[in-house]
Amino acid sequence: MKRGNFFGKFKKFEKFLPSRKFAVIAGLGIGLIGCIVLLFSLFGGKENFAREGSNLALKDKTVIDLVQQDTDKDSIPDWEEALWGTDKNSKVTFDGMPDTTYIENKKKSLKLEAEAEVSENTSSETDKFAREFFSAYAALKSEGVDSLTINNFSSALGQKIVDPLLIDKYIERNVRVDPIDTEESRATYYLAIKEIFDRHKESGIGNELDIANTGLIAYDSSETANIDELVLIADAYAMFSAEMMEVAVPESLAIYHLQIANSANNISISVSNLTKIIDDPIVGLAGLSQYQKYSEELITAVADLENAM
Repeated sequence: MKRGNFFGKFKKFEKFLPSRKFAVIAGLGIGLIGCIVLLFSLFGGKENFAREGSNLALKDKTVIDLVQQDTDKDSIPDWEEALWGTDKNSKVTFDGMPDTTYIENKKKSLKLEAEAEVSENTSSETDKFAREFFSAYAALKSEGVDSLTINNFSSALGQKIVDPLLIDKYIERNVRVDPIDTEESRATYYLAIKEIFDRHKESGIGNELDIANTGLIAYDSSETANIDELVLIADAYAMFSAEMMEVAVPESLAIYHLQIANSANNISISVSNLTKIIDDPIVGLAGLSQYQKYSEELITAVADLENAM
């Protein structure tokens, strides 16, 4: 049987979501995540799924390096400048006031406001994150905790942003196992999932990071064209996953079948979170990190499936 591979080669973006608004709001996300795009194809051929570029971490950078990165050397890490809206490339962003002073004033204001009751309906994930982080940070400083401990605390928070985990939707007992496991049954199975993927590919599967790269939500959150496209893609991943689970799979391929279905469903959630990048940058950054993780898992599962065929 002549098989096509589900996915094309990786392409690593040099710049991701380059709009000025995004750079201000989510500068950390650009640094933390070595963004890739998955280009999907089901063309005939003998090539196995390409593994080149599968290291999604930014080359020669650790999470701690990136969390502590300070481009303009003003003692304020880039991620914190992104949170407060200051320019990570300049020590002065607003009206001649040093960013250190501007942010310190904002922290003091936030500390006063932290005592007030905040409605869950009006508080975004970013608001909650800011209050929780700086309340804890201020407490550490006031207790005279050493800088190393505070840095470890900051790094731990950064790790939570860049390595969020999702719970797999499906388990082994959800898989429909075909008791007939022959070359012919495996070929029939492969064609079945190929047909499902082809159908949902028309909804834009594989274009999600390209859409984001050309200007997610443009400059105005009221412009919903890009959001709508990403919602369709998220739905397509979810339906692809669900329909895969309806297909009977030969026992020798069941583990890869389950991994593909779960990874596709988790990518659906990740893309959905990505649409919130402007209104809730913390949720959006989690979506980017989730997308990185589960894209790689999907790619690996497809490669393993093809090798097992």
